[in-house]
Amino acid sequence: MARADLKIDHVIICVPDLDRAADSFSKRYGLESVAGGRHGGLGTANRIIPLGGNYLELLTVVDRRAARTKPFGIWATVMIEENSMRPAGLCLRTEDIRAVASRLGLKPVPMSRTTADGVELRWHSVGMEQTLTRGHPFFIQWDIDMADHPGRLLAGQGPIQQVALSGRSDELRSWLGTDEGLSIVDGPPGIDNVTIEMPSGPIELI
Repeated sequence: MARADLKIDHVIICVPDLDRAADSFSKRYGLESVAGGRHGGLGTANRIIPLGGNYLELLTVVDRRAARTKPFGIWATVMIEENSMRPAGLCLRTEDIRAVASRLGLKPVPMSRTTADGVELRWHSVGMEQTLTRGHPFFIQWDIDMADHPGRLLAGQGPIQQVALSGRSDELRSWLGTDEGLSIVDGPPGIDNVTIEMPSGPIELI
């Protein structure tokens, strides 16, 4: 797998209420969103801010009982309480998830969600545990026609141009295998900001 294979797929933003968050992003940044769906068994649901080749995922907890039994649901709950409305997780897209998994000594995990209009989206991911425990980005390969990618649900806004990450820079670069589209600095683990190119000029989420 060539390093250039990795691209920014989406940034997760944990929010207490999807509709209120959508209204806030529309008024503050001019970013419009569409209905997402539920993650089966995880107790979470989302809305999507499409940005062309990538997107923002507004994520919330809709079933606290289910969420507290799953690491992802627990993480989302904590992020809502401690990091609400700010970038919380980064996903990089690949066309060869098995190569990424082999490099990291991990196994691809099949996942899915059903959209608001009943369409099942499927993908394989790698490294989500490290996102939940160490703040590292994770990786995805979509098992869909890319014309159906969530980033393509609206036209005229985006894309994400750069994500600024902090953490142990040497560890992050080793984990990622690339820094294309990323700015990496030493500091507490997390996402410092996200730069989105809009027709009216770039905007920055912090």
